[in-house]
Amino acid sequence: MRQRLLKYPEVMGILSQQGRSEDGTDNEGVNMSETFVHLKPRDQWRSGWHKERLVDDMRTSLEEIPGVRFNFSQPIKDNVEEAVSGVRGKSC
Repeated sequence: MRQRLLKYPEVMGILSQQGRSEDGTDNEGVNMSETFVHLKPRDQWRSGWHKERLVDDMRTSLEEIPGVRFNFSQPIKDNVEEAVSGVRGKSC
C-alpha cells in the first residue's frame, strides 16, 4: 500500500499506525491500520490534478489489494467525528 501511494509525485511522505492506542479512547479493533499521507503543497502538484482526482486515482489503485477497505478523510475531521459519534468519519 505504501509503495503504491509513494508513486504519486504529490505525496511527500507516509506514516502508518498499526493497531489502536492503549489509552482506551479508540473504538477500533487491534487489527486496524491508519495511514497518513503527507501531500506536497498544491502548487507542486501535476497540472490538472486536484484533491478529488488524486483521491479517486489512489482509491482505484488501492482497491486492487484484496481484503482491505479504504477510507479517505482528513485527520482532524476523522478524530472529531469519532469522538462525537463513536463511529468512523465519512469518507470523501
